[in-house]
Amino acid sequence: MVEENDAESYRQYTEQISFTVTPEAKQRARKAKQEGEYTSLAEYFRSMFYVGESRLADLDPRTQSNNVEQSEISTAKDAAKALDDLVLIKELDENKQDAGKVLEQLTEDFEANLAGRLLEMANNENTVVETDGRGNYWIGSEN
Repeated sequence: MVEENDAESYRQYTEQISFTVTPEAKQRARKAKQEGEYTSLAEYFRSMFYVGESRLADLDPRTQSNNVEQSEISTAKDAAKALDDLVLIKELDENKQDAGKVLEQLTEDFEANLAGRLLEMANNENTVVETDGRGNYWIGSEN
């Protein structure tokens, strides 16, 4: 929240920019203003701008996530839908790129995370996953 003393510092800004937000983002701003967190909608959006690109991306309709609940993720397709659009956008630049190249690092990171989860599950005696410690996993006590 900006204090009264800080309001003076905003007077140095004379350039205007405008951007379009979703109705949900505007509602969040109104709620924050009503709850006394910000003195105006402009202050809210200015603060969001200052805290950085990652927070500003929340206001950009092009980067809205698909709002898939984790409990709804039961397939690879669901997992891909649950991935926030911003993650994919960050892999792009102004040059044309092959989809395989765009997805390469994301795929490697995803595989590493899945491998880590498998190991965690195998090391947790409350799950049915087992491992021999050499990269092999199975259900139950089969050999």
